[in-house]
Amino acid sequence: MDGPGATILQCPGCGASSEFKEGFVRGKKGGWSCLSCFQYELLQTKSRNQRASLALVGVAVLLIFLLPENSWIFFNVVLFYLCLYPSLIPHELGHALGALLSGQTVLQITLGSGPLVFARRCRGVNVEIRSYPTEGLLFKQHRKRSFIRLREFVTVLAGPLANFAVAWLIWFACSGTLEHTSPFDQPDPLLALFISNLLLGFGNLLPFNVRTGSGEVPSDGKQLLLIPFMSVPEKLKRQAIAVCHLTLNNNDLRACAELCAAGLADYPGNPQLLSIKSILLCKQRDFRAARELARALQDDPSVSAVERALSRNNLAWFDYLSGDPALLEEADRMSESALGAMPWSLAVRSTRGAVLIALGRAAEGVSLLEDKRFIIEDPTNRALIACSLALGYAARGETGKARVALQQAATLDPECVLLERAQKI
Repeated sequence: MDGPGATILQCPGCGASSEFKEGFVRGKKGGWSCLSCFQYELLQTKSRNQRASLALVGVAVLLIFLLPENSWIFFNVVLFYLCLYPSLIPHELGHALGALLSGQTVLQITLGSGPLVFARRCRGVNVEIRSYPTEGLLFKQHRKRSFIRLREFVTVLAGPLANFAVAWLIWFACSGTLEHTSPFDQPDPLLALFISNLLLGFGNLLPFNVRTGSGEVPSDGKQLLLIPFMSVPEKLKRQAIAVCHLTLNNNDLRACAELCAAGLADYPGNPQLLSIKSILLCKQRDFRAARELARALQDDPSVSAVERALSRNNLAWFDYLSGDPALLEEADRMSESALGAMPWSLAVRSTRGAVLIALGRAAEGVSLLEDKRFIIEDPTNRALIACSLALGYAARGETGKARVALQQAATLDPECVLLERAQKI
């Protein structure tokens, strides 16, 4: 997409335009939306659906009292929907078991999507439960490089098979009960759980794309069809990048450093891995080394235009975090250039906003940082944005807003790298 004559895409939601197709997602009606607006709208849709589901539960309970004859059918329909969430558990555990049996390492299991509800590390595996029972994710890594397609096939197929196994166990253990109960006359959680597992298993075997916060991803059925044609070297490279991203986002810096080293040993000079390493160095407070790596990416002619724009943003952020006033001029140039290339990126917008506030242009910086779409960011990034907002509000004399933003940052991430700076206002 880059270069003279490249097509310019414009988001109808925020108006951001760019020639980088990587930042845009095709909508249901065929138009293009920037990734930030897409993720925000998806989160809002899931939130509305969750409220609608709770309202349906209330209506179903009310109908039981208002229409006592055959009224339980309403409640059992809602109960079926609610059973989709626990049905995700055997599905993702099936994927995990398939990965382990085929010689892979399971790094994380995520149940649901949206805001994080619960997180715990269990036997070396990160387990997350999120608000909306719409999807599940498994993050894994191949330990061996032989029979990759077979290992992938086993892992993907194991998810639907686990749902079928649960449905069969319910029917085998409770078939007499299920055969002699009526969903019209009484609540039937076993039947709801049986049907939800059966439908989740069959539904995931259909070949289609699923809309997630990262764009469209193939269903289990579509993955099974694509695996025979999969490029194994490309799969391994994407996996190396993905696991580094995962450990970095989870602030597991030691694991991230090990995975980055292993990834760069296999794929020397890979710009995505080098970018992750620069952010890792920043999290380790080694701003000088992070800046040198970002600048090397900026000067590398083999790096793509979008990766170069990201490196400019990273360089500006490292300059800003270093606290050296002499580097603010470079941070200004780099962040302005990155925002011009990628105006849809929330990471770029947050960097530019923080730099503008540091330059004394608080009104412009706060305007960028008050973007409602920042709600889709993880708690660590939202804490950084809250600290920047606190500095911006203080510069404008809005001390009340500054205190609220500072408290929000401390709640989201007590170890936020900007917290100490913001607390000095």
